[in-house]
Amino acid sequence: MHLLRAGNDVNMVSYWLGHADINTTHIYVEIDMEMKQRMLQTAQAPAVKKAPPWQKPDVLQWLNALANPLNYVQ
Repeated sequence: MHLLRAGNDVNMVSYWLGHADINTTHIYVEIDMEMKQRMLQTAQAPAVKKAPPWQKPDVLQWLNALANPLNYVQ
């Protein structure tokens, strides 16, 4: 992880460690919270052109009614 955090390519780390297959290196590599945070900071939010179906008011009202069985009306 220290080699990757220092900016080295995972393929080069694999060669340096003497792994015959890159998948062997991936077994030992785990992303840490700092790396996750840096990746999220560089990511853009997805462009949403229309509201997903689950955000329609009638669906939300139906889900709220399910939460309170006494008010459930079909």
